Amino acid sequence: MANPVLDKIGGWFSRAADAYVLAPLPPERGGATPLKAYQHYLQVTLCEMFLAKRVSWLQTWFPAVHAEVRMPFADQPSVTFSRVVRPADDALGEGVLLNYPLTELVPFSGGTVEIDAALFGLRAQDNLAAGVALLQTFSSLVAPPLGQALTVAGTLAAGARDFLAKADGDVHLALHQSLTSEGGAGGNLLQPGYLAVVLASEQVVEPKRLRVSGDRLHRLAADGETLEPFTSHDFMLLRVDGRSERDNWRSPEILEARQRAIDALRRGDRDAATEQRGVALAAVLTSWDLTAADQRRLVHSIKQEWRDLSELGLGAAPSDPPRDLAGLLARYPMPRSTAAALGPLTAAEAFGA
Repeated sequence: MANPVLDKIGGWFSRAADAYVLAPLPPERGGATPLKAYQHYLQVTLCEMFLAKRVSWLQTWFPAVHAEVRMPFADQPSVTFSRVVRPADDALGEGVLLNYPLTELVPFSGGTVEIDAALFGLRAQDNLAAGVALLQTFSSLVAPPLGQALTVAGTLAAGARDFLAKADGDVHLALHQSLTSEGGAGGNLLQPGYLAVVLASEQVVEPKRLRVSGDRLHRLAADGETLEPFTSHDFMLLRVDGRSERDNWRSPEILEARQRAIDALRRGDRDAATEQRGVALAAVLTSWDLTAADQRRLVHSIKQEWRDLSELGLGAAPSDPPRDLAGLLARYPMPRSTAAALGPLTAAEAFGA
C-alpha cells in the first residue's frame, strides 16, 4: 500500500544525506537486555524534541510530529500504531519536552519492529492546526483493549498519512530504524535504550559525546566529565522500553467475569459461577494486551482462587478476594520463569483442570 508520508520522509533522507546524526544511546536505568518474544512488553515514547530556532518557527510555521511503529501483532504480520502530536504553544518557548507515548505497552511477539518519526513544519493556518489537533485527539483512542482498537489504529494511520501528505509543509527532521529480536536477520537489536536524531553532521555533533539524563539529551563537555543540555541543534529523542512486568492490569472484561463468578458462588449458583469462570478464562486466553507468559500466570491465579472459593462451599462469602488482577497474581503467584519456560498457553490448558 502506498504511503505518501513515507515518500516525503524518504525524500528528506535523500536530501539530508550526511547532514544528520542517528545515535543509539543506552538506557538510564537497568540493563539493555534484548526483548524476548512472548515474554516482554514493548513501548516506544517520544521523550524530547528541541527546536534550536524556535522563534522563527512560531512566526509562520508550527511543528507537528507524526510517528508510526510497525510490528507483528494480534496474529497479523504487521500492525501500524500511529500518533500525531503537536506541542503546546507555551512549550515552544523553551524548546519542547514531550514525553508522548507513541505506543501503549504492547506484547512483543517477535519479528521486526520499524520506527518512523518525522518532525513536520506546517504553515500556521487555522485549518491545519485544527486538523492536527483532531488527529492528536484520535491518537489517544488507540488504547487497551488493543484488540478492539485495531480498526481505529488502521483508520488513524491512513488518515494521518493523507492529511500530512496534502498539508502545506514538509519534513524538517526524520528518523527511521528497524529493530529485530535476538537471532533475527537485522543488525539492530531490539533492546531498551534511546534513539537520538540530530539535525547536524557527525563532524559537527560527535555521537560518542551524546548522553541522556532525565530523559533529556545532553552532550559531554570538553572536560570529559560535565554534562550539558544539548541545545545547539534541532533533535528528537525517542525511548524504547522493554518490560517483563506490566505497570497496569486494566482488563474490565476479565475482572467483571471473575467478579460475576464470585457473586454466583455467593448466591449458591454453581452453574452460573462455572460459566462466568469460563468467560474469564476465555478473556485471558484471547487477550492481545497480555504476553503469553502473563496469560499463563493469570489463568493459574484464577484457577487457584476458584479452588479456594469452592472449598468454602456454595453461598459462603470469601473474606477478602483481591480487587484487581495485580492483587490476584500476588496472592496466587506463578514464577515468571516457569510461565516463560512452558511457552504459549493452549485452550486445553486454559480450560482444563
